[in-house]
Amino acid sequence: MVWSSKNQSNQSQGWQKMIVVTIEHLRKLRYCSRGVRKFFEKYELDYSKFLQEGITEKELVKTNDAMAFAAIEEAKK
Repeated sequence: MVWSSKNQSNQSQGWQKMIVVTIEHLRKLRYCSRGVRKFFEKYELDYSKFLQEGITEKELVKTNDAMAFAAIEEAKK
């Protein structure tokens, strides 16, 4: 999890949690790498970038996929 500014122009307004799902979260769920790659292909997401940086909750929610929601919940732990 990382913190991001709610409003980039005015940081005095506070910070919000930004959930970032990583490959480690998916490993905890025992997702296989082949299935994860297929998931990223299906939703036209950048798998290589994900391996390096993770993927935000916001991006995963857009897929409306149960696998994505499970990954988000794991990242929140």
